Parts: sequence; C-alpha cells; structure tokens
Amino acid sequence: MEGTGDYMNKNQNIRFNMDKESDIMAWESLHSKDVGERFKSQNRFVIEAINYYYERVMRIQEDPYLETREKEDAFADRIVGKVERKVLSNLPALLGLYVKKDYEEE
Repeated sequence: MEGTGDYMNKNQNIRFNMDKESDIMAWESLHSKDVGERFKSQNRFVIEAINYYYERVMRIQEDPYLETREKEDAFADRIVGKVERKVLSNLPALLGLYVKKDYEEE
C-alpha cells in the first residue's frame, strides 16, 4: 500500500442492537477490561476478530470435519496430559520399588 495520511484509512460504523443478546455480548466484549489489556486498541481487536472469524469460516467450508478433529485433538491432549501427570506422580514409588528389589538381590 502506497501513500500516507487519512485517505489510506477506511471507516466502517458498526451498530449494536441492545435488544439482541448477541449484540450485547459483543458490545460488552469490545469494552471489556481484557480487550483493553490484551490489544493495542478496540480497533485492533475488531480487525483481528474479523480476520480470525473469516479465516475460520473459510477453513471449515473447505474442511467440514475441522472442528471435530480439533475437538478430538484437544481431548487426546487432555488424556495424554493426565497420564503423564499420573506417571510422574507415581515415579518416586516405582523408583523405591526398583531400589528395594535391587537391594534385596544383593
């Protein structure tokens, strides 16, 4: 993009209907403390939200099983995490048994 100044900026107004729950949620999200802390500006938040949503909708149209695979992957990751934590929590007992067995064989 070439050029400088305001003519390079585009403006789009958004209307929030405060009779609709989804509009109220969007308004509250836009004005939340989290948005203020995590994004450079409300404008940046809206731009990133639009781009993320659009890319996701396009990916789902191209791959209708995308959400299912993502949920399955997240589920598998949770299982693996729990198994890892359980193994690590039992590791001292397993080492103790191994050392005891080794000691008894001597």
